[in-house]
Amino acid sequence: YQLPDYNRDYSYNQFHLFAQDTFRVTPRLAINYGVRYENFGAPRNTGTAKDLLFEPGAGASLSQRIALGGFSNPGSGDEQVYGSDNRGWAPRLGASYDVTGKGRSLLRGAYGIFYDRPFDNLWQDVRLNGSVLQTFNVTANYTNFLAPFLPQLPSFTPQVGTSNFPYITWVDPSLKNAYVQSFFLGLQQEITEHLILEVNGTGELGRKLITTDILNRGLEDNPQLPDILYRANQGSSDYSALTVLARYRSSRALFQAAYTWSHSIDNQSSPLAGDFF
Repeated sequence: YQLPDYNRDYSYNQFHLFAQDTFRVTPRLAINYGVRYENFGAPRNTGTAKDLLFEPGAGASLSQRIALGGFSNPGSGDEQVYGSDNRGWAPRLGASYDVTGKGRSLLRGAYGIFYDRPFDNLWQDVRLNGSVLQTFNVTANYTNFLAPFLPQLPSFTPQVGTSNFPYITWVDPSLKNAYVQSFFLGLQQEITEHLILEVNGTGELGRKLITTDILNRGLEDNPQLPDILYRANQGSSDYSALTVLARYRSSRALFQAAYTWSHSIDNQSSPLAGDFF
């Protein structure tokens, strides 16, 4: 028996650009604006040990594509795990306005888009595609467990492991970078020389979040394949909050009290929740 080679060599290129400026339109109005470009690249298998990537067949639905799908036949060149997303433009805009012109009432607002880099654990499981998990029973009367493994291998009887092992991880070839739209609007009011009150509203909208869905359950789409962990951009999340903040500054101490009401909802909290690993 020969153990699978899990060693891999991956490479990808990343770069980031940004420009930002602050401009005072009037003595009471200042704006901050900018743009950032995020390019996280996409992993390429550059080593000699290649990955068996799942290639779906033709079809209008995931079930049809799985029914006609199978493993790729990797060549000798670089192997792309999934495609690059080059649309990482992220604008930012913020403003502050002195409502009364006396510096006692300040209105602030901001909006921005922020991209999330796909972390490596999301896609490195593809190196396990097609592998068979084996356990071993000791058949010899005596085994030195501190000795090197390979000389002891003949004294072990391989057995197939449990069936919940994730045989196939399928990363959507057109995987997009997840992003969040963040916005804020708040009013700061100076009540007295020592007391300041703030009321702020904020929110975040997560879109194209990376999720993991289990497909081919019960071998319903393709009886030749086990369950498939499908990683794509089905995720979304919404968050909104209202905060009230009071600060009182004396000559010797600063007192602060805050209250937050918030609401958060999503359709999958973590792409690795429930993962075998």
